[in-house]
Order: sequence, then structure tokens, then C-alpha cells
Amino acid sequence: ISVEKTVKRCLLDTFKHTDQEFLKQASSQKPAWKDGSTATCVLAVDNILYIANLGDSRAILCRYNEESQKHAALSLSKEHNPTQYEERMRIQKAGGNVRDGRVLGVLEVSRSIGDGQYKRCGVTSVPDIRRCQLTPNDRFILLACDGLFKVFTPEEAVNFILSCLEDDKIQTREGKPAVDARYEAACNRLANKAVQRGSADNVTVMVVRIGH
Repeated sequence: ISVEKTVKRCLLDTFKHTDQEFLKQASSQKPAWKDGSTATCVLAVDNILYIANLGDSRAILCRYNEESQKHAALSLSKEHNPTQYEERMRIQKAGGNVRDGRVLGVLEVSRSIGDGQYKRCGVTSVPDIRRCQLTPNDRFILLACDGLFKVFTPEEAVNFILSCLEDDKIQTREGKPAVDARYEAACNRLANKAVQRGSADNVTVMVVRIGH
């Protein structure tokens, strides 16, 4: 229990510190940066995953289901959209408003790192924190921003990665294990496919292999 409390406190402090440092740097620029970012991170402590996220990036776990003999895509994170009741209430309480599904009609997420001009409107850098116990049936974790999920469902993305991992034609570089080359190829192919499907947003993809 004390480990869990410590991990959660550490994650909360880290997000707060990162936001403060980013805003400090942003305000020192000429002209000042007005940008922000979503953030998703996964911390493994023994066989427990702690997932902290804010914004609309996502963490997805690929787990094999023995009964159905299929792989499932389990969502590990919660998206923060200003149209969600609790998020909208916080923004309105702070004096902001939600128009066309966006904060002040502009910002698509209700929590972020940076976005200094929206902090007074209730946009916060406090992450949502969850925990998940790993099982021997878990294969990998997919971390990606919303540019991927605008054109791929989590299930489609997981199946796409699985097909890459089974592709024995993928070339390996000297000194690099074949399994690492396949995971790297899966990231590149998935990001490229998202762009081909018409995603006009950032497409950042990370796949973390779970070793047993």
C-alpha cells in the first residue's frame, strides 16, 4: 500500500513539475510559446503497471484471451475531453466555457502540459492515474497520441501490430535481436498507415514489449 501511495505521489509531482518548467520556458521565449501537449506515461513496478495520463493520448494493453483464443485491446487510460461532464463543470467553475466541444471554442482537450492561456479556465496538468496487474497473457503496451486513434480503433491498431510481429520477412540489423526489429517496424508501419489513412494530426507511436 505504501508503494502505491509513493508511486502515485511521484507521478502527480512529476506532472506538476513538468508543467511548471514548461510554462516557465514558454513565457521566457520571444514571442512566448502558446503551445501545449498531452502526456501519457506507464511505470512498471514488479508486475504492476501505473498509468498516468492527461489529454487525449492513450495507453492500450494487448492481452491474449485463452477462452476466445484472440488478442484483446484493453484501454489503460482515460481521455480528457471538455465535453465530459466533470471536465466541463471544472472549466465552467473556473470561469471558462465549452463551445463546439472545445475550451473557449479552441482547445480540444481539458487537461494538458503547457497551454498557459487556458490554465485560468480550468485546464489542469493533474493526470488521471490507474493501475493494472500484468498477467502472463500480456504481450505489449501501445502508447500513441490521438492522431493515430482518429483513423484506427484500438482493436485495429493492436491487430495491425500483431500482424507485423508475425512477419518473418522483416530485416534485422546486425547485432539487433529479430524481435526488436519487428517491434520497431510495427511502430513505423502503424504511423505511416495512419498518415496514409488521412490523419492530419501528430502521429506518435511507441510499442513496449512485455517480457515474461
